[in-house]
Amino acid sequence: MKCGGALGAAAIPGSAAYKAIKNAGGVAKVVSTLAGVDSVKGALAALGSGGTTLFGIKSVKKACFDDLK
Repeated sequence: MKCGGALGAAAIPGSAAYKAIKNAGGVAKVVSTLAGVDSVKGALAALGSGGTTLFGIKSVKKACFDDLK
């Protein structure tokens, strides 16, 4: 839930996060993708090149990745 909120807040048109989320298939797809992984490595692999952009955004990293192994 926190991850989805952070992704939604990061979805400001024109921002790097917005472009990464859009390229990954949208917020719903990113959240469902992240729900199926249990490690940062898995998340980055599942999200592809957009994962590194999302991982670099502090609020998204904290909400979506910091609890992963």
